[in-house]
Amino acid sequence: MEGQLVDVHVEIEDQEPEHIIMMAKIVKEYSYKIEIRYLSETDKRHEDQIVYDFDEEVSEIQKESITGYYDSTDPECAGYVLIEDVGYVRVDDLDEDYSPSDDE
Repeated sequence: MEGQLVDVHVEIEDQEPEHIIMMAKIVKEYSYKIEIRYLSETDKRHEDQIVYDFDEEVSEIQKESITGYYDSTDPECAGYVLIEDVGYVRVDDLDEDYSPSDDE
């Protein structure tokens, strides 16, 4: 399903750990592959917190690389909150007093 969030098993050469799970959004699905955009760390910061955003680059993966499917297209279901004009921040990394309405 296009737009659906998934967890993808990624192998990284010459780095510890060698295997990680990254969240991604499905761009297009074929019978033999899936095109995705990873939710990756950016150079931006929001109140000293790491900001994540979906890559501009589309990556191709095999369906077997997907380790889990989310029932959503919204990263907020996976513990991220969208900061307008910045990107996504992990909810666990925010101050306990954070409220999304504070940014509006």
